[in-house]
Amino acid sequence: MFVDEVEGEAMIDLEGEEVAQVAIAVGAILGLLKLQTENKGAIPMAELPQYITGLADEREKHGDFGAARMLHDWADVLRDDT
Repeated sequence: MFVDEVEGEAMIDLEGEEVAQVAIAVGAILGLLKLQTENKGAIPMAELPQYITGLADEREKHGDFGAARMLHDWADVLRDDT
């Protein structure tokens, strides 16, 4: 993956494997969003970073290292916001 700037906007070029890893990470987050939507408050906001870290650890066990890295990054962002 590389980031290039074209006319002031960041352009990200993903290759096949990276696209698959992004799709896996996004799928995990969408599943979490679905859970939260269908069962409001199922996971308290304060616990979301730990939950997402658990999702990341599970993806890592399956060899989805790119997805795991993205999920860890998203968990870190949530930790920084709380």
